Amino acid sequence: MYEVFISHINEDYDVALELALELEKARCSTWCYELDAIPGPTYLDNTRRALEQTHVMVVVISMRSLGSRQIERELTLAFELGKRFMPILRDLSHAELKERQPEWADFLGAATSIRLPTEGVPAIAARVCEGLRRLGVPAVKPSPERIAKIETAIRSGPDTAPSQPRDRPPEPIIDPPSSRTDPPPETDRSKHAAKANLPAKRLRSVGAAAGLLLLSAIAYGLWPWPWTHQGQSTTSSSSTTTLPPQDSLTLGVMDIHALGPVPDWMRDFTRDGLNTVLSKAPKIHVVAKQKIEFVKDKQHLSEIEAAEQLGIAKMISGTLTASAGKFVLEVNVVDIKTGFLEDSERVEGREEQLIELQNRAVEQLVESMKIVLTSDDKNRMFARTNDSLDSYKLLDDTLTGGAESKPVEPKDHQTSGFRWAPLVSVAYAGETNPDEAAIRKLLERYRAALEAKDFQQLAAVQEQMSDGQREALTKYFDNANELKIQFSNFDILVEGDDALATFTRDDVFKDVRSGRDMHLEVRISSVLAKQAGEWRIRALKKPT
Repeated sequence: MYEVFISHINEDYDVALELALELEKARCSTWCYELDAIPGPTYLDNTRRALEQTHVMVVVISMRSLGSRQIERELTLAFELGKRFMPILRDLSHAELKERQPEWADFLGAATSIRLPTEGVPAIAARVCEGLRRLGVPAVKPSPERIAKIETAIRSGPDTAPSQPRDRPPEPIIDPPSSRTDPPPETDRSKHAAKANLPAKRLRSVGAAAGLLLLSAIAYGLWPWPWTHQGQSTTSSSSTTTLPPQDSLTLGVMDIHALGPVPDWMRDFTRDGLNTVLSKAPKIHVVAKQKIEFVKDKQHLSEIEAAEQLGIAKMISGTLTASAGKFVLEVNVVDIKTGFLEDSERVEGREEQLIELQNRAVEQLVESMKIVLTSDDKNRMFARTNDSLDSYKLLDDTLTGGAESKPVEPKDHQTSGFRWAPLVSVAYAGETNPDEAAIRKLLERYRAALEAKDFQQLAAVQEQMSDGQREALTKYFDNANELKIQFSNFDILVEGDDALATFTRDDVFKDVRSGRDMHLEVRISSVLAKQAGEWRIRALKKPT
């Protein structure tokens, strides 16, 4: 786990390493490409994995780096992941940064920059460390070995050939030059400007950031062809769900990121709301983020590799921004094959209008996909209303109030030197599958226990029930008179003794507080585990 990611280009290598040295001495854990990149994976994969584990991005920006696609990708990813920023300006001012790179300035937002003086990094080290502490970076135990490694790297100088393109990152010092393969040359930036004839303001939006990120991942080959060793089976998981129609569009609903004071429940609720509403649209098949993560973790894949294996054509992600009591929801559609941003929709309103914002965003997205909705389609898809928001929050608490799931350990595949990525096999509806039958029977027991408000039976179908979940269920049951529950639209994926079941849950009841009839509908994912031949629910909604 690293706390500070240091972003820079090759020419600013000296500043990056001096920053790493001063921060490590000040008890801040850092990640720097030259020191920490792992041989083999692409530099994009190295930086993505590191950013996912860090708290703050310290980005060294100089006149020479302003045209860097490398820095742009890293800023994009950090922004999408909701990371905090600390810009270090070398040989330019903040005004020059805003003029030369307005998109970068938008990513950095209100983060206070600091200029690098002629005295170098030691002159600003104390201020940088104090700023990181205020951003929540914790102090760690200093590592003499780490400090010595950085000092050695500083004395050695950059380990790259003079002819190497400036926008390509330096080789890590732990990696012999001959062991890395240069990524393919990038396409010219001007070829991407047309995209889908989106307005210029959209190309500068969060959606453009997501599009550039995925384009980079695809252009640099972050997923391999699924090689297998001779005689080795490639099928390790099975889905017994009915296959989507040939003419349907398969979407993956990913994270909703937050800007400003956005509660975690609101991000999760918005993602699940988009999943729920889109799953009812005609000619659309939706794969939940939890299913992508399940396949990714079980088969040692990246997120994009898992999405491709599941047949996802387009990825849906977005950002929820809170400011002055208003919320802005921006939802983006990126095509997996091309990496292009195809659409970016923006809606805004108050917190109590959150469900309406989700409905409006989905309606605009579906229209952009050239899918015509009839009146019946709209009535079915947008039945959720803002009046039920408080009840949805109570329902959400019953799912997230439980203990976090235990990580599913993937089995180690012997590859004899081959990169092996197991394929997902899909069984047609009607085929006999004892595991699916057992899982459906378990979920029916769970549904019946919920409807009967029977805590004893609820505990019996789960590996464990926490005090928080029990308390949340009590509040929900007390407010839901004449409760009736249905499960439908199952999507079950089984891999050995682990499984993921995604389904739609409908709750109908009379709300005690308001006296109104309520109808709640939400798409839920459940991680299941088989122990001693019996399936039980391990976790709800949060499988990883």
